[in-house]
Amino acid sequence: MLRIAVSKDGRLFFDEKNSAGGRGMYICRDVSCMEKARKNKGFARAARRAVSADSIEELAAAFEKGASDE
Repeated sequence: MLRIAVSKDGRLFFDEKNSAGGRGMYICRDVSCMEKARKNKGFARAARRAVSADSIEELAAAFEKGASDE
């Protein structure tokens, strides 16, 4: 599982050390989990706030890059 945190300015980022404060959410390492969360607005629901589409796209790009590196 990967932890995703929300910064104070509303950006999503991978919390690799699991130490960022504030709201966080977990996602499995499968690309299908990322796609499902993107489609059903899971990030905004888990963060309990609006999340910009740009932030989600940046996170998805980083996720897919990391998935292809493994």
